[in-house]
Amino acid sequence: MCQQFELELKGRENSGVLQKYFLHRETADEDEFGRTNINKLSVASVHHIGIFDIRIANEDRHGGNLLLDENSYDGAPCLVPIDHEFTLPPWNALGNATFCWSTWPQVLECPSSVAFT
Repeated sequence: MCQQFELELKGRENSGVLQKYFLHRETADEDEFGRTNINKLSVASVHHIGIFDIRIANEDRHGGNLLLDENSYDGAPCLVPIDHEFTLPPWNALGNATFCWSTWPQVLECPSSVAFT
């Protein structure tokens, strides 16, 4: 949901990124959302985030960087990842990654073919 742009400001050309705000009520932060609610997230949604984070080597995935979208196809909130600042690190920094979802019960389920789409 980002778009790169160039803007002339005071006669100087500047570049940057414009991000779209995603309307949400909560994040998947366990302190705010609660472990019981984490357990209600769909397996597919957690697997999608896990596969995405591993592919981009996200070093900073915590619940505050996962927004909850109430408009899901299976009744459970869908996870929307934000803040990809600490991704694609140099190979010697790969050990710094943390994944909040790694302790969630959904990761123990076998991924379906849908998880890889």
